[in-house]
Amino acid sequence: MTELHANVSDEQSQGSARRSLALVFCAFISGLCSIIYELLIATTASYFLADCS
Repeated sequence: MTELHANVSDEQSQGSARRSLALVFCAFISGLCSIIYELLIATTASYFLADCS
């Protein structure tokens, strides 16, 4: 019975670690996309304002 309980807690900790890793990965991808978006908006704005310096 204790062996079964140990296996269940190991599976739960692995699932928790996977969720944490997925959350960090999603946060990283979201941040990267927002940086790229800001650069594209700045490039487009400078193009329309004819700021070619």
